[in-house]
Amino acid sequence: MAVQESVSPSRPARPVGIHGTRPNASRRAAFATGASPLLAVCGLCGGAGTTTLSYLIARFAVGEARGHVLVCEPDGPAVGLAGCAGIESPWSLVEAATRVARGWPMPGGPYAVDERAGSPGHELRVIATGPRLVDVSGDERL
Repeated sequence: MAVQESVSPSRPARPVGIHGTRPNASRRAAFATGASPLLAVCGLCGGAGTTTLSYLIARFAVGEARGHVLVCEPDGPAVGLAGCAGIESPWSLVEAATRVARGWPMPGGPYAVDERAGSPGHELRVIATGPRLVDVSGDERL
């Protein structure tokens, strides 16, 4: 339920939330601290289009964003996001997280840049790898 503020001659009425806060106050506060919005796209089964939708949203967002956009997917047996983007990052999301947790270096960074999307200062960054038939929990790949 939204209510209207009192109207003054110098300022038009704007909607106020139930608890007296503006609907987008937390979003403005997040941007003020340098935080970025987060969108999680989750699918319940393979083939539902979750990866394609995620990639297309990211490609759109990089044109609208004030900075870079990161799109990533967890490890999986399919090509998924790496196939949609046509590029692979050096490490999967799980491998990159493991390297960070162990304090290991990540030469070249954890992501690949999709050169077909974005522009200077507005990169579409991708963390995704193709199918891997190795155990990513062991140190031999990392």
